[in-house]
Amino acid sequence: MEGPYDSSVTMEEQDTMPFAVLEGGETVIKHDRFILSAEKHGNDHRKFENVLERFSLSQAFAASVKVGVWETLLNDLAEPLSGTTKVGPNGGLNGRLDYCEELVKMVDNMLALRHASTLEWMIIVLIIIEVVFDVLHYADSSPTKAVFTEKLEIIDPDASPAIPIYRVSDMEGNIIDKSSDPNFDKEMSLKIYRDMTQLSIMDRVLYDSQRQGRISFYMTNFGEEATHVGSAAALKFEDLIYGQYREVGVLMWRNFPLENFMHQCYGNSKDIGRLYDVFAVILHVLPMLPIVWSTYLHVGKGRQMPVHYGSVEHNFVTISSPLTTQLPQAVGTAYAYKLTPNNDRVVVVYFGDGAASEGDAHAAFNFAATLDCPVIFFCRNNGYAISTPTSEQYGGDGIAGKGAGYGLHTIRSHEEVQEWTDKDHPIKRFKHYITEKGWWNDEEEKNWQKDVCLNIK
Repeated sequence: MEGPYDSSVTMEEQDTMPFAVLEGGETVIKHDRFILSAEKHGNDHRKFENVLERFSLSQAFAASVKVGVWETLLNDLAEPLSGTTKVGPNGGLNGRLDYCEELVKMVDNMLALRHASTLEWMIIVLIIIEVVFDVLHYADSSPTKAVFTEKLEIIDPDASPAIPIYRVSDMEGNIIDKSSDPNFDKEMSLKIYRDMTQLSIMDRVLYDSQRQGRISFYMTNFGEEATHVGSAAALKFEDLIYGQYREVGVLMWRNFPLENFMHQCYGNSKDIGRLYDVFAVILHVLPMLPIVWSTYLHVGKGRQMPVHYGSVEHNFVTISSPLTTQLPQAVGTAYAYKLTPNNDRVVVVYFGDGAASEGDAHAAFNFAATLDCPVIFFCRNNGYAISTPTSEQYGGDGIAGKGAGYGLHTIRSHEEVQEWTDKDHPIKRFKHYITEKGWWNDEEEKNWQKDVCLNIK
């Protein structure tokens, strides 16, 4: 286009957006300058991400508004010029005015195109920023870090390191690392020891009762007393328990009456069993009724198998006979707790190595992980699952490295049981611990054993 004006005026257009970053204050635009308030956020990149996104988006909007203002001003200039050319078609300035009008329209079109292009690029930049920080967030929050290799090979599970087993004391009950000493006070230490010994004595009495035909069924807890009492001591009373068959010590720690264990195993008229739904409704609808009344509602009366304990007052869900059913139930309860406002209760579910071989266990693990449920899975791997050793259940590193493998035949010799009883019994180890503290002696042991036997019998 020929004209008296330099072509660079119509072909070039520059836009600068000066800005400054200041500590404190507010983010504002002053006299065509963008003032960004930057706070010190430490290592919290999520907050830094928010600051960066606000800055980028604000700069894009500021540039967009600026270009839009230019478009409006140019349109205002073009309208009078267009009217002038129509009024005086024979005037001497018509040629120059026509040229000016065309020039203004051309610049207006160029600015409109640049405006649209600027918005598109700023949106693309913001999307890229969001994706980058999402990737960083995922990398930081993922349970494992991805490891890359250029070597293609079959992974040998036997060559992989085993997950270490945490321990505090040796087989004699001596603290290995003094910094790991739990430093229980005397009252808690004695309750732990007394509950473990009481459970062991009750096991022997009820096991003999089953062998004599006095009760139909019983499952002992020999060697696992510490897993019950130790884990129960770490929980709050309000935390809900889903047990399997061998968590008697958890109820004992929560002061479940000793006679109620006997009533349930013998299935007599004083077996409390569980509350019927009608009683639960009454207790909710009429809160003035003392909750302790439910302790005396003997509604079980042998309707459950022996060792299938349950107690609403002690936050212990009644045990079910089918294996592993408690795992998905526990996850569902934990998810409900998560959705409950101002709730800090957790669910603890106990199970054995045999239950870990069931499909319900895998479903529970997956739901708990993906829904981020407040649930603790407590696996008691005694190595046998009643009749199937773990070597015939799976290959790899125990429950943590679970794989396929099921079997039928097994044997557990009396010599093996006796060896572990003599060498690594948890009650003996903890007795050594409290004796070394000066809180227990042989005379107290003798009197305590005598009292427990009398209470049970």
